[in-house]
Amino acid sequence: MLITSSSSSSSSSSFSSSSSSSEEEEEEEEEEEEEEEEEEEEEEEEEEEEKKKKKKRRRRRRRRRRRRRRRRRRRRRCFEYLTAKILL
Repeated sequence: MLITSSSSSSSSSSFSSSSSSSEEEEEEEEEEEEEEEEEEEEEEEEEEEEKKKKKKRRRRRRRRRRRRRRRRRRRRRCFEYLTAKILL
């Protein structure tokens, strides 16, 4: 009878320790999940910032191209006008 009771008490103590370790594991898992979520959010924010930068770059490029085209057109028109005037 004594042996049985001692074995049952030891099993209960091991159970309690295992339950606490499982709680710790759960807490660790939750913390890891939270960290992963935070990292994902940060990555998303960085991606959004990169997209904004790309948009700005595209806009700048488009503006530059338009300006160049306008300048070229003006120069051509002026040149054509002057050459036509000189030839006449």
